[in-house]
Amino acid sequence: MWTFTTAFLRAGLNQWSGSSTGAYTGVLHGLKVALIKAPFSATPDLVIGDVTLADYTGYAAQTVAFGPAYDDPTGQPTMAAVPALIFQPTDAMSPNTIYGHCLVNTGGTTLYGAEVFNAPFNLPDQFSQLNDTPIVQLNTGSNYGNSIVF
Repeated sequence: MWTFTTAFLRAGLNQWSGSSTGAYTGVLHGLKVALIKAPFSATPDLVIGDVTLADYTGYAAQTVAFGPAYDDPTGQPTMAAVPALIFQPTDAMSPNTIYGHCLVNTGGTTLYGAEVFNAPFNLPDQFSQLNDTPIVQLNTGSNYGNSIVF
């Protein structure tokens, strides 16, 4: 069995995002981040129908772009969204409590990954906002090579 280096995994992340070519046409290009407003469990079998998406006034899933891969302080190949995504209601008519976020295709019909937040985040009105910087990371530790989205 091959053991791939972090340099190889970093190159793979750049291919996924398209940032290695400057064309930004990789598999991660054009995906959206959607907010989830009900408790859920993030599992490999999770599908879009298993989650309840946010619906506060002014809500829309946002297209995410990932920057070039880098090694985080622990040496894990990582990519972060650039710029950060800002989710903010336009009024107080439909407050939401956000339990996590997910990565979906452009049409919002296919869920590619999800993360449960450490604590729910309240978006009660137009004076509240959630600043979200999704990160894709390949863990070279105990589950070496498995992708982690957080």
